Amino acid sequence: MIELPLPPGYDLLSTVAFSRLGFNDPSCRLTRESWQRAVWTLDGPCSFSVEVRSQVAHCSWEGPFPHEQLPDVLGLTDDLPELDLPYPPIRLAGWPFVHDVVLRRIFEQRVAWTDAARSHRKLLERFGTDFGGLRCIDPARVRRLSAGELGWLEVDPQRGRALTEVGLVWKKLDRLREPEALRRAIKSLVGCGPWTAEWTAGLCLPDQDAVPTGDFGLPNQIAWNLAREPRADDARMLELLEPYRGQRFRVVRMVMWSGEDAPRFGPRMDPPASRLDRR
Repeated sequence: MIELPLPPGYDLLSTVAFSRLGFNDPSCRLTRESWQRAVWTLDGPCSFSVEVRSQVAHCSWEGPFPHEQLPDVLGLTDDLPELDLPYPPIRLAGWPFVHDVVLRRIFEQRVAWTDAARSHRKLLERFGTDFGGLRCIDPARVRRLSAGELGWLEVDPQRGRALTEVGLVWKKLDRLREPEALRRAIKSLVGCGPWTAEWTAGLCLPDQDAVPTGDFGLPNQIAWNLAREPRADDARMLELLEPYRGQRFRVVRMVMWSGEDAPRFGPRMDPPASRLDRR
């Protein structure tokens, strides 16, 4: 176990919120004071636990977790800039397991978030490995998913091909730490484009200036919170984020965490998959 002192105002929940996909993610348990996570590493499965007490993070782990990277994983090496925004600052945490983020982003492509979370949960529950009371999956098992198993997971053939391809190259992905090399590698995968690449760069490296384009709702949310415009496209989102160049991913995270949802003008429902263009 190691203990890491936390800076004033540190918020565990907002820092590592994207470590789970859905509130019933079998690989993650997360509250404001604690975080447990299981993940597959280059050396096999591992799990770790973080408990925040009296401004100290008490960290323990099982298996080959790279514990020397815990300050990065908890966002403690991030320098918070001064931004003229009415939202609490968010620390950007690194995540050394690139394949883990890419797989989760692929599940979210072109479908509603709740559908992605359900498919991911089913994958871990049926095909994953129990470790430390949580579940993670060997990418080699993802590579072997059959058409029938992908159908049971409610994953379409395009996302299925992308998932299995990650299972082939996951070790290479996990070794990439240079932003442009990482983006190129992800966009070379079948069915993966800028949306997947930018989210992965922002969540793993972390690239403070990553901007996920091609998202159904993000441009609207950015435009509403930064300019009180209820609707926008990627071009308008990029224009509104331009004054924050160098910190655009942080601004996106801040707006998503603390900002308001854009007004809805139609029925309150998840957008159908045909209206999403996330790759």
